[in-house]
Amino acid sequence: MTSRTERILRVGNTTVTLRTSDRTTLDANIDANGNIIVRGPRDTTDDIVERRRTWLYRRLAKITDSTPTNPIKKLVDGETFAVRGRPATLQLTDETDTKAVLDGAILKLPRIAATKPHKARQELINLYSSITQTWLKENLGQIGQLIAEPDLSARISTRLRTNWITRHPTRGLTIHWALGQLPSLQLRELIHRTLALHTIADPHQLDANLRNLWLGNIALPTPPHSAPCPDCAAPINTFHAEACDIARCARTGYQRGSCHSDCNTIWTGRLPGEAECEEYGFYCRPTPNGYEPCNADDPRAGHDFNRLHRDCNWDIAAQRMTLRI
Repeated sequence: MTSRTERILRVGNTTVTLRTSDRTTLDANIDANGNIIVRGPRDTTDDIVERRRTWLYRRLAKITDSTPTNPIKKLVDGETFAVRGRPATLQLTDETDTKAVLDGAILKLPRIAATKPHKARQELINLYSSITQTWLKENLGQIGQLIAEPDLSARISTRLRTNWITRHPTRGLTIHWALGQLPSLQLRELIHRTLALHTIADPHQLDANLRNLWLGNIALPTPPHSAPCPDCAAPINTFHAEACDIARCARTGYQRGSCHSDCNTIWTGRLPGEAECEEYGFYCRPTPNGYEPCNADDPRAGHDFNRLHRDCNWDIAAQRMTLRI
């Protein structure tokens, strides 16, 4: 292993970590924590780095311009994901399989996977990998002919952080899974760039799209309320009190009565059934002749819990109401 030394110095108003080793060139980068790292030969002195201030600033500007914004996606119905350059709307389903599926402009993800960020991320990455692999099967042969390599191969990298595309002398191309979000023409342009081929798409637009790719960061939706249960005062994410009128039975989905303690449920911050009513569009409003169905944005609209229990069944495994088939 090559030994190295490390010290902290100031370049103008910027704090820089200088690492020297047996290398022969000077380079700069920004690590995962945002620290500026300059690497250079062993004879690199503080004043050399100071004299290269303009070069350093240009280098950092280039890194910043090409660094992805790393957006965060929420696992809620209606969240938008880019697929082949087109928007796909997330829809959480009640499937027992955890596999993510693209159905036209709908990206379907089972709820069972959406409750676990790591599982959901992996399922979505697998979907993008499959989409990109299909594209490569259709287009890679033609690209390989341009460099006299009709058998040019490629594999998908499912690592969260890697280069967009790398080329190995014997293993061919390694392509980042997130590139399945790009339009077909821009993905091909990036491959052309890697293989030093002619330009076929606007490189500036490609760079802009690369900075906005989703790289797997996921946030679970936060409950809209953090107040305790209005009946038994149970704190959020804790069990209701035994005599709570709001608590539902984990076995039946109905209000708990003479139930056993092992069927108690947790206060989520929302009344039972609210989330399902919003998902299925079950709303009603009062009229002189009683309640009538309405839209969510109509005046005095409220959740239609009667319709929820009329048109749905209680799913014990999912612990929620699901539409009758």
